[in-house]
Amino acid sequence: MFIGRSLYQEQKGKVGKDMEVKKSVMSDMRSLARLYTAFKEFMPTSHNIEDMFIVKHFDFLESAIEAQTKEKKTS
Repeated sequence: MFIGRSLYQEQKGKVGKDMEVKKSVMSDMRSLARLYTAFKEFMPTSHNIEDMFIVKHFDFLESAIEAQTKEKKTS
């Protein structure tokens, strides 16, 4: 929830663009969820999304990002 709130706080100052801000934050959260799903494939012992942001797990995160990037290129 903290991540979503942070994303919203960054953009909420856009006057008259409430729907655009909402859609942008929702899109970012979906992307983050897809990344976490890929991350769990490389690190099955992960219990929550916070595990992605632990420095010693960055190798798993990098692998997940590469997998997501390759997936988008082939789509």
